[in-house]
Amino acid sequence: MKTKTEAKHTPGPWTIMETPELSGRRKLHIIGGKDGDDPIATLRMAFVDDDANADLIAAAPELLEACILVKEITKKSPDNPYERLGRIEAIMDLSIAKAEGGK
Repeated sequence: MKTKTEAKHTPGPWTIMETPELSGRRKLHIIGGKDGDDPIATLRMAFVDDDANADLIAAAPELLEACILVKEITKKSPDNPYERLGRIEAIMDLSIAKAEGGK
């Protein structure tokens, strides 16, 4: 999905890469950018919900883009409001799925 505004953050998609630590803990790295290898964030798996937090962080570019697209769709308002709602629902479903750990 492309938007009309220039992003001020590292371009998506962002993905999660897991690496082990010497202590036996896991590290989750959020990476992205043009080549897909720019570091965004690292979680050291100190908490039970760190996997879910990593999913949400990795989904940030798609969530922002979905919000921008929904705003554009509502401004342009096709004649059929059900068509507009269907497009919005599809965009939001994809974004929510990624934020909840789906691919």
